[in-house]
Amino acid sequence: MLDNLTRHPQGQEIADTIASGRFNHAYGYHGMVSSLAKPDIKGVADQLHLANRLHARGIDDIKFEVKEAGFEIKPGVRLEDGADLDVLAYDHRGTAYGYQFKTLTNPKKLMKAIFANIHQLTLSHADVQTFVLDTKGTLADLQAKDMARRLNEVYGETNVQFVIRVEDGTLMIPPVESSFPILEERRDRVNARRPLDVGE
Repeated sequence: MLDNLTRHPQGQEIADTIASGRFNHAYGYHGMVSSLAKPDIKGVADQLHLANRLHARGIDDIKFEVKEAGFEIKPGVRLEDGADLDVLAYDHRGTAYGYQFKTLTNPKKLMKAIFANIHQLTLSHADVQTFVLDTKGTLADLQAKDMARRLNEVYGETNVQFVIRVEDGTLMIPPVESSFPILEERRDRVNARRPLDVGE
């Protein structure tokens, strides 16, 4: 585990978060942290980074790896079989925000990956559903593929928001930052995977 943290760009943040104990009582936390023993720790890094940003904004009700069918995310609202939320958080109004992170090594398969995994969010019935996908390429590449229009169509049909992070920026659908919280643009996420040659 220590070797993994040493090699990863976000290893220090992960170590500091674990040492702080701030999420020790959060649902799914210990199971997620145990996966740090595996070679690929990018998923944990993304989840903890988001959780830290939420915590800094005063959001304390945070859960990790929520995917058990029947899990009640709100009174009378339960996850369906196939749902999978990397992070589930609640604001002071009780609004449920669900996040799913993926990393795609082949940007040509972006839409295929979205359609193959979007059910993990929609079957959760979270109030706000955000799909965060890291891939290679540039914003110009996304524009050339008319990706904003295509993702807007999917958003209109599913109400799932998209945060597509490429090497020179981020495409957010819808363009107004309605996801919670604002997901900052950090390029170490894609680059961190390359030495291990592992996709997600």
